[in-house]
Amino acid sequence: MPAFLPRQKCDSFVDRQGDDWATLAKLLPDAKWNPPYRGEPAQKTQSGQLKVAGREFSLLASGLRTQVNFITFDEIGLHRKGEGLLSVSRAKGVDVKLVQCGPVYTESINNWYSVKGRSSKPVMLRQSLRLDGNQIQDAYELRLDGSLPKGDARDRDPGVNGCR
Repeated sequence: MPAFLPRQKCDSFVDRQGDDWATLAKLLPDAKWNPPYRGEPAQKTQSGQLKVAGREFSLLASGLRTQVNFITFDEIGLHRKGEGLLSVSRAKGVDVKLVQCGPVYTESINNWYSVKGRSSKPVMLRQSLRLDGNQIQDAYELRLDGSLPKGDARDRDPGVNGCR
């Protein structure tokens, strides 16, 4: 859940699962979308860019021709530590629960969270944080269908081996 969305957009973003492609532009009105790419007949992919609060993100949405299933937000560049997306989302009334932690001793922290608005089924959010001294780079994957991808054998459940 992008923390830079206002509260009402935050709720509608989580509450909209499997939306059509026209809704994507309404949910991220400041994004600059490129023309869609249609490789497979039943699939659709669209990339774009989003600048907000002095940060720039590369966007990629993919899914069926009729609905968006996944959206990734990859930060271009680094920012100072301390900007907590999950705490901002919680403050906006979004229910955020840790579901799975990624492997330890890797370059990035890759944790999956269940994110639920007031009237929606949960969506899954992967938060990937790459640390570089006092700087950090964020990447997020939002799975609107609520599914988790096939995990790494080294993934951990909450409460196991420091997963919190």
